Amino acid sequence: MRVLVAFDGSPSAHVAVELARTLAWPTGSLVRIAQVLPETAFADVPNTGRPGEEAESGLERAAGRVRREGLTVERDFVRSDAPAEALVDEARRLNADLLIVGHRGHGAIATVFLGSVARDVTENAPCPVLVARRAGCHRILLADDGSESAFTARRTLATWPIFLGRAVKVVSVAQVFQPLPAGVNVAVRAEARVAQHDDEAVARVAHGRLASVAAEDLVIAGLHASADTRIGDPAEEIVAAAREMDADLIVLGRRGRGTVARVLLGSVARAVLLSAPCSVLVVRGT
Repeated sequence: MRVLVAFDGSPSAHVAVELARTLAWPTGSLVRIAQVLPETAFADVPNTGRPGEEAESGLERAAGRVRREGLTVERDFVRSDAPAEALVDEARRLNADLLIVGHRGHGAIATVFLGSVARDVTENAPCPVLVARRAGCHRILLADDGSESAFTARRTLATWPIFLGRAVKVVSVAQVFQPLPAGVNVAVRAEARVAQHDDEAVARVAHGRLASVAAEDLVIAGLHASADTRIGDPAEEIVAAAREMDADLIVLGRRGRGTVARVLLGSVARAVLLSAPCSVLVVRGT
């Protein structure tokens, strides 16, 4: 595998590096630790093309934590005043299979759950993006809505060696329209409730079948998988399920079935990224 890890010295970046250290990369994999710095960071050392000693030692320490036998680890600085754009370009140059980024960098205030760099990278990267919030990856939740992106996410879990033997819960959420608001004729409201009940029953069966098939596929691939079906707002239910199982990682497609093609990041993926209690792997469809 070819992996790009974004590093900026922030606590979130150190979590991303630690996660890269703990994952079982296949022998022969390449991990590149990249730090994007503005042009001003090179002003004092114009002839070397490198930043100062402090930045050099910080990046080297990060790379040193990931190095081990059978794994090639590179480190480099990227000159740019646009970190997200630079990371996306670097992922393309590397032909990366995965880009790992901390959920929040130096510039984000404490009340912001997702930094702008993590958001922009997730929207534009040419490969799956792992937004790191935890340093380990043992309990995994796969969100499956039957979309192309969700199928690709499932295939990623099934084929990437770093996930072999992990415990996975497949969650499929059926979203059913709510009854009519107050003020509508009582008889009409009663009919709406009956229709909603019927819709929920049909949706639960369909999504239950979807989750079960996905779980069976993952079991065949060597993971310990189970299925769960929920009714409600997809993002809220995915996050709630992750909290209940104390998931280390949520895996989902970048766009669901209801997202128009021009939208890079679907509303469910965006909402999960904002409020997830754990790391999130966003996989784009084929």
